[in-house]
Amino acid sequence: MPSSNQPKLIVGSFMDEADTKCFYGTLRSGQRIETELSVVIVGDVNSGAEVVAGGDIIVLGKLRGIAHAGAFDESGGGRFVFALSMEPTQLRIGQVISRGNDKQKKGRVLKSKNASIAPEIARVDKDVIVVDLYDSKNCMIQKI
Repeated sequence: MPSSNQPKLIVGSFMDEADTKCFYGTLRSGQRIETELSVVIVGDVNSGAEVVAGGDIIVLGKLRGIAHAGAFDESGGGRFVFALSMEPTQLRIGQVISRGNDKQKKGRVLKSKNASIAPEIARVDKDVIVVDLYDSKNCMIQKI
């Protein structure tokens, strides 16, 4: 019989990447982070700043600069970019490149005109970067 002091079983999954870099602070114009790993940024990425990662990019703040996930793999390897506020000047995943706020054009970020300010996740779908609302219930994405 389990005691009430024992931790509860957690149902979910963990990233199986032992090496993820964490950066605490704001990246300002002209600053750049580059790593072969995934990166978590606890802060903002301002316009003119750049984040290049071989893995995923997670921004716990506003993404206004350039983000390049899956930078060292042509296909992007199923990588993603997540931000609490997604307003990038440019997104790249693998070799797929898009510019922020371009609507409904091949090779550009596809984003609803009515998208609210909410956590969003960008990924590649059929050679186009799409940005969807993050939905924790579905563990990844919710179509806008």
